[in-house]
Amino acid sequence: MRLMQSAVVQKTILFGCWAGLLACVALIAWPGLSGAFYFDDWPNLSSLAEVKNSGYWLPFVLDGVTGNVGRPLSLLTFAAQADAWPSNPFLFKKVNLLIHLLNSVLVGRLAWQFLRFLRNGDSLEGRILATLVMLLWALHPLHASTVFYVVQRMTLLSATFTLIAVVGYMQLRLQIVPWTWRDYAIATCVCGIGYLGVLAKENAILLGAFILALEVVINSSARAYFRPASWWLILVAWVPLLATLLYLILSGKVFHDYGGRDFSLLERLITQTVVLWDYVTKIVLPTPKSLNLYNDDFPIYRSLWSPITLISLIAWGAVLTAAVKLRKSRPLFTFAVLWFLAGHLLESTIIPLEIYFEHRNYIPSIGIAIAMVVGLGLSLEWLKAQNRWLAVAGAILGGSYLFFIVSVMGIEARIWGDPKAFAIAAISDRPDSLRARQEAAAFFYSQGEFQKAAALLYSINKDFQEYAGTYAQLLLLKCSMPELYLPDNDYIKNFMSNAHADRGTDDALYELLNIKRSTGCDIITWSYYRSILDALLENPQYGSSHENLTLLKAFSYIEEGEFNLAADQMALIPEKISSINFLLIKARMEIMAGRFDASVSTLSYIQSERLNGPLLKATYGNSVRDLKDKVENVQLEIQAIE
Repeated sequence: MRLMQSAVVQKTILFGCWAGLLACVALIAWPGLSGAFYFDDWPNLSSLAEVKNSGYWLPFVLDGVTGNVGRPLSLLTFAAQADAWPSNPFLFKKVNLLIHLLNSVLVGRLAWQFLRFLRNGDSLEGRILATLVMLLWALHPLHASTVFYVVQRMTLLSATFTLIAVVGYMQLRLQIVPWTWRDYAIATCVCGIGYLGVLAKENAILLGAFILALEVVINSSARAYFRPASWWLILVAWVPLLATLLYLILSGKVFHDYGGRDFSLLERLITQTVVLWDYVTKIVLPTPKSLNLYNDDFPIYRSLWSPITLISLIAWGAVLTAAVKLRKSRPLFTFAVLWFLAGHLLESTIIPLEIYFEHRNYIPSIGIAIAMVVGLGLSLEWLKAQNRWLAVAGAILGGSYLFFIVSVMGIEARIWGDPKAFAIAAISDRPDSLRARQEAAAFFYSQGEFQKAAALLYSINKDFQEYAGTYAQLLLLKCSMPELYLPDNDYIKNFMSNAHADRGTDDALYELLNIKRSTGCDIITWSYYRSILDALLENPQYGSSHENLTLLKAFSYIEEGEFNLAADQMALIPEKISSINFLLIKARMEIMAGRFDASVSTLSYIQSERLNGPLLKATYGNSVRDLKDKVENVQLEIQAIE
């Protein structure tokens, strides 16, 4: 009875300790919630304005612009906060922080379960170490670019599903006796929940890789644990991974999509060997200078035989070999290596994604965090056996490291929470980053500091030259700063027709459209505005932006009352390659132009050819029917007048 009471008391104290520590984490992170929307937040969440105005949330949730499956679970949480867009980023970031705190609890639980395997049972020391793992991971400043970056709720939610599945699997795995069919059924359901995370972000497909990494360590333990049947591990771990690889190859995601990148598949793989070491450095020793949202200045390594790539590749080969060979004697090291690499199988291998993002380490950093904390705990035990004062010195060193982590997180939270400090940190820490300068220029423009914005844009034009977004932003700035010098119109149009694509172009031209709608901006005429769009439409680098650019041109005609020309512009993109949203806008413009038969034809095409599933019908069916009813009512009114 006393033992049971003691266990209850320990668990109560532990619960209170975790709750208090999580409150401290929230307090330290709180300043970061006051920041703005940044970078990818705008293209991914801009449609929330339509959700807010119309109340129709299903099209936004099921028609996401990111990822192969649209990420509807993540978008559903954003749609629930549509009323806060775009005026209140604080509410979005607060939800992100709450999800991160939940994930931190799951990480602490995973650490405790892992320690039970290593130590052959539960212990007070194990619970203390698990608590420290939770605290270290929750406060790690590398996660600032996940928690305070609104759109990365996708990463946070995907991690939640993955961690729930891993923790559930480990709880079942702690059984000493072999699983029954009931246990296999429960474990399969648990893993199924984890794989649902792909609806938040595709990274959740790596659940099987994490399970396999854990199995390598658990089955290499000196203590005897049963192993789940091979057929089951193949079913829940290997099959999803191999199916994903097959899909990526057959769909052209591996080879075809490299046409839009300035690196090849081989160059990406070579560069990632260096990137992964840089990630490890930031996990182990993060500094305010090294952490930043913008890392597009990371160099592309073209040759396998350059010293840094060759050394990086050899080092990873040596580390992986050591991890496999030392799995029995050094299970912590093996776990850290295999878990980290498993977490980067999707985003740091063959898929032609961008080279570098810090948020990709959100789950992979867990293995290193557990290894660092538990390794320190084991080291202190050994030092205590040698000399008590050595153990004290080791504890002070560990405490100093945690204080360092807390301090850097505090700095990062304050930077992310202050848009001006964020912009200045971006250009000071990443002077060679195109995006850092573009975003800083956009910030200074929004604050009315036009001279600073102009200086940054001219520095971009000098150092990078070939990007169209620079002149798009300069044209926007010209409306507010008439004295701004620009090259002649023919030079700019020629430049736009040959420049490399960057995402800042569409945003700047859309903002210019809004400026002209509200203030006129006679310096940039509608004719000249459309000539810029024509130049971009001729630019093969902007093939993926044709819908956006065509819409902007059509909207410019509408502003001048040229509804027929707007409808003509929309008709230039064939229906077969147009998105449903584009076709709906086309139908509305045809109504405005009085082309009722053409509008009915467009809507009928959508109904018969594009709404070929229950989800699409549920998403767009009402909009199509409402527009058809509107056309019929207008036609009846015209007939009545005649």
